[in-house]
Parts: sequence; C-alpha cells; structure tokens
Amino acid sequence: MDDDTISLVQRSWAKAALNKHEFSRLLYEKLFDLDPTLVRLFRVNLTPQQEQFMSTMDVAVAGLSRVEELAPMLRKLGERHTKYGAKDKDYETVGQAIVALTRAFMKGESLRAGAVCEDRNSKAPPPIRNRPLPPTVPPPRPFTSPRSPQIRIAGA
Repeated sequence: MDDDTISLVQRSWAKAALNKHEFSRLLYEKLFDLDPTLVRLFRVNLTPQQEQFMSTMDVAVAGLSRVEELAPMLRKLGERHTKYGAKDKDYETVGQAIVALTRAFMKGESLRAGAVCEDRNSKAPPPIRNRPLPPTVPPPRPFTSPRSPQIRIAGA
C-alpha cells in the first residue's frame, strides 16, 4: 500500500470513527444483514465486542505504514477468531460492511436503519434490521473460587 492510499484510509477511518458507538452498532447490523449466519459467532450483548472491534481498527489503521509490526498481533487475532468459528469468507463480509459504512460516513449520508447502500446506483438500499440476537452463549455464572465459598453482597 503506498503512502497516499495509507493516508486516504487513515483520514477516512478518522472521520468514520468520530462516532464510534454509532459506527460499531451499524457495522454489526450491516454484517448480520449481509450474512445472517454470522449471528452464531457473537454473544447477545454486542457492546463489548463493538468496543473491541473499534479499538482494534484504530490500532490497525494507525499502523498501516508499519504492517510488519502489526502482522503478529493481527495473525494472533485471526487465530483466535478461527477458534470462535470464523471462516475465511466471513472476513470478506466484514470488509464489505466496513467499506459500505465508511463510505456512507464519508459522504455524510444518514445512517439510520436502511440508509446504508453498497452501490449508490442501486434502486433500493438493503435494509438494516434491528432484530434481537439469539442467545449463543449461556449467561455468565458468578465466580466461585474452588478454595473459598462464594461471597454474596446483601441486597444484590
């Protein structure tokens, strides 16, 4: 990637990331619209995942001119995602969602449900639905040390 392209990507990401909460929320909605089967990879509460994604993207985009330094971290991240069940084709879908949303942010388009369109010449944008996610992971259990009894806070 040449310096001009790196600069363009970094400026685009900086603008898209101004509203991290909204961007990440819409990203996962777009991702699930593009491939509903990806819902199986995520917990019901996506907030922690959204925050982790945005932080990782910030680091990756900032380090585009130092890819050799980022490669080990990104490789480990990919290995972890493979253990979670991610497939190679899933990364293409994530890329499509990121590009579509970043383009919309760059154009200043409305990002309400249904407003993000991959091809501006298409007649109707694909919908982004606010649908509940099925539970994929059981709720966390209270921590209990094998050496000490579980402590409960009165009134909790």
